[in-house]
Amino acid sequence: FGNAKTLRNDNSSRWGKYTQVYVEPSSGAIKSVGITAYLLEKVRVVERARGERNYHVLHQLVAGAKKQKKGDAGLALAVGLGDAQTSHAVLRDTATSSAAIGVDDAAQFAVTRDALRKLDVAQPGLFGALAAVCHLGDVCFESVEAEGQDAAAAIANQDLRMGRKAEHAADAAARALG
Repeated sequence: FGNAKTLRNDNSSRWGKYTQVYVEPSSGAIKSVGITAYLLEKVRVVERARGERNYHVLHQLVAGAKKQKKGDAGLALAVGLGDAQTSHAVLRDTATSSAAIGVDDAAQFAVTRDALRKLDVAQPGLFGALAAVCHLGDVCFESVEAEGQDAAAAIANQDLRMGRKAEHAADAAARALG
């Protein structure tokens, strides 16, 4: 879930917590859970080295949302995310597209969703938050100055989607978060 493609590893962990779920083999029941905290690579969301890819789950979400089943509440908030490699700044990089690295993000998303279901993780809120990350990466800011005050930043009227969508990226993010 927290892995991304780096220059050295196609599936490198970039997440801040490593969770181990111990399952009873005969019954499939969860016996215990262990969590280890470590560095969270937050910068990856907005900036990556050339040839690196953002978190796999963001690409998987977009690919999975395209194959959404009607009435699927888990993906309803992600509708409108568009194509992973072109629709959102946080996912753009044709050198690391699914086709370029030989990954089927939609199939991997099905595996991720199955694991989340087995762990009883509420998916609508989780996917809404991930969709919001994609939308927020498209928000642009502009400098606002008022006499006698320090300069400030405000959300610009235009976003990085350059008018391709009727809804502003900030509004789309807010909608995804509920």
